[in-house]
Amino acid sequence: MDTDASGQKTDIDTPKRVPERKPIENYALMGVSYDEARPMHELCLDIREQLPSDHALQDVVLGWRHHGEYIDSWSGVQGYAWHRATVDISLSYLELVRGLARGPGIMTIGEGVVTATDYATFEPPVRIDGFDAAAILELQQWWVDAPDAVRAIESYHSALESAWDAFNLQSALTLASDGTNANMEFDYPEYEQWRHHLTVEWSPTCYVPLDSAYYSEAKRQMHACGIAYQAAAGHQGADLFLLTQQQVTETVSQMRRDQYF
Repeated sequence: MDTDASGQKTDIDTPKRVPERKPIENYALMGVSYDEARPMHELCLDIREQLPSDHALQDVVLGWRHHGEYIDSWSGVQGYAWHRATVDISLSYLELVRGLARGPGIMTIGEGVVTATDYATFEPPVRIDGFDAAAILELQQWWVDAPDAVRAIESYHSALESAWDAFNLQSALTLASDGTNANMEFDYPEYEQWRHHLTVEWSPTCYVPLDSAYYSEAKRQMHACGIAYQAAAGHQGADLFLLTQQQVTETVSQMRRDQYF
């Protein structure tokens, strides 16, 4: 496992994060019992966890909407929910800049600044991954020199991940509903397996209570994001990792226009 200049693990060769499987008792459920809602909750957890890598599941719950192209992340599941889209945009941007800052560690050899994988005379490249090399090296040095700001940014990142997971659980519930109504032939075992789960574990009486519970949890996580955002914004230099409300609003609005037209 590679580490960055501050000794933290980088994203290089790191398995994708698996969302925490919170038990049904963690949610404020009204109208049905936890025992009654538990099978459907477990189904939604399975869909949230497996959708990005399971093409058969995508065929069943997305159907014609994926236009024959499979997704590899929940960002590929489009929708019109404003709050979910704002979290997606904010998290995607933060992970981009954070990845540059946490990239291969930097160290000084002689007069130049080099990546940790270089051992000979180093001539700084003009660009790294399409970005200005000097700016990236400066960003990486800032990441090493500003531990308090980094901790605040990492707290904000964790808050966004939790909110993203919560909204995607609500989306998984919606997709499960779509899957039960899918009008398609299931000629393959992997299709039949998901069709069986949807048939056995789906409960119409649990849909509204779970939808409300999942949305309430997502909004709670969004509130935590706001607190973490303000804490991170108070550190000099951290603004590079944060989108303004105007930037988020403009981006989400454009996404919605692109989906409609």
